[in-house]
Amino acid sequence: MKKLIKLLSVAVLSLVTCIMLFACAPADADKAKEKMEEAGYTVTVVDGDAAAAMADGAVAYVNATKLDISLGSGFDADGEMVSAVLFENSKSAKAYWDEHKDDIEDEEEDGWESKLSGKWIVTGTEEAVKAFMK
Repeated sequence: MKKLIKLLSVAVLSLVTCIMLFACAPADADKAKEKMEEAGYTVTVVDGDAAAAMADGAVAYVNATKLDISLGSGFDADGEMVSAVLFENSKSAKAYWDEHKDDIEDEEEDGWESKLSGKWIVTGTEEAVKAFMK
């Protein structure tokens, strides 16, 4: 019985560790840029004073887009987009999220997806948010 409990404990701990390692937002703006560029997105990063001016406690802003442009019978553009704000700490991110919850819900009604993940607030199309959080 003790062996079974130990085995189950190790299995649960391993599962939790895998989830934490593979299903989370990037650690910093540079890693976010690298991840999104590898996924085929064009990425812009704003940091320092410019990021701090966007939101209290913000240290970086990452914008990534992937466009699919068709020139068939006319100009048609479709694509994916994500905007992510990295805060100094998760407390600052949560405070911003709570303060702007109404705006976030309005964006979600318009088809955007929003997530709060640790120090990140991420908003964009479903596929772009998945790519960012992967």
